[in-house]
Amino acid sequence: MTIIDLNCDLGEGFGAWEMGNDAAMIDLATSVNIACGFHAGDADIMRHTVELAKARSVSIGAHPGYRDLHGFGRRPVFMIWQIGAAIMVIVFSQLTSPYVLLIGGAVMGFFINGMLGGLGALMSELYPTAARATAQNVLFNLGRGVGGFGPFVVPILAAQYSFPIAIALLAIIYVIELVATIFLIPERKGVPLE
Repeated sequence: MTIIDLNCDLGEGFGAWEMGNDAAMIDLATSVNIACGFHAGDADIMRHTVELAKARSVSIGAHPGYRDLHGFGRRPVFMIWQIGAAIMVIVFSQLTSPYVLLIGGAVMGFFINGMLGGLGALMSELYPTAARATAQNVLFNLGRGVGGFGPFVVPILAAQYSFPIAIALLAIIYVIELVATIFLIPERKGVPLE
């Protein structure tokens, strides 16, 4: 028998400000991630959301995030991920010890995954609500599709030039993406979603 877990993020209000209808949403879910009070949520909302989940026998998990209660904005946070990814790719390309490569790879992956996730959220805001989920999925999966060529392209470049140069070329892609973010993606902080 196939079991599907319907998961959603809840408890993202703060104080008197409500973000969505948690009570109605939790009736549809089999598990929920509760905002941990950094980007959203507070102690009272977390407690209330846990009580809602417990009353309905819904599994809970933590949903930590960047400290952004006042709406620092997705675009500036996304740009931090981009800069971190570009720096870590360059650093990673210079590592030689297997143990340091393992740790450096984890840190590089942290920034690259944060950048990719942020890109989907940032870009999808540009679309109306009716198309937002589709837009995010298309953008994210296009990125994954292009990224799928990495295992083929990197060895070719490494054979032609060197491994550090092949990996460091990724940093150029991230810098181009950062420039595109600055000039092509508008800041949507405080703008209501359509």
